Amino acid sequence: MVAPLITRSAAPDTDALQDSVADFLKATGVDAHPELTKTPARVAALWQSTLLSGYDQSPEDILKRTLPSTGSGVVTLTGIPFHSVCPHHLVPYFGVAHLAYEPGDHIVGLGALERLVNALSRRLILQENLCDGVV
Repeated sequence: MVAPLITRSAAPDTDALQDSVADFLKATGVDAHPELTKTPARVAALWQSTLLSGYDQSPEDILKRTLPSTGSGVVTLTGIPFHSVCPHHLVPYFGVAHLAYEPGDHIVGLGALERLVNALSRRLILQENLCDGVV
């Protein structure tokens, strides 16, 4: 069974993200330290621009540009580094992805496959589901 891709229902609310981080720091009892004054803004920016940037990319759009297939055999791309965030604990993880597919009449470029891994990994996604038929 293929797990459904976690989708985003709305654009991130920067103010709410910052407030949440400030509340988290306060709940941990470390919010008064001067080094943490700008932490809520930094964390919100990091989540929006990097850790969750894959929601702004469509896997279908990444794969729609194809080329006619002139050969036969399996296409493979190995060693694609990625980083992501576990949706259960919001803890970062990283790894290396390996992709293989048998093309029909058309192929996609290797760069598109790398962009696909990057787009999917920059979402809240379980590592087991990263390349598990989500497109």
